[in-house]
Amino acid sequence: MCNGLAGSIWKGSKQQDAAWSWVKYLASPACQNVIGQSGAVFPAIPAAATLSLAAHKAKGVDATSFINQANAPGGTFSVPISDHTA
Repeated sequence: MCNGLAGSIWKGSKQQDAAWSWVKYLASPACQNVIGQSGAVFPAIPAAATLSLAAHKAKGVDATSFINQANAPGGTFSVPISDHTA
């Protein structure tokens, strides 16, 4: 199951322009590359995910199985929408 985050802006925000700038940055290759280089997650942008693999490899961890599974047909799927999932 694929876990994802959504860049969202609260309708009542008094800083909507700044929030929009932040959301655009979060989705950008520039930000995703920073995240990928940290190895904290595997970003959705393939080049940034490759950076994450390199970060893991530098720590002596082979994390290719996660990327291989994500790239395989049916390897990931969205969380089904349902009430009271837990």
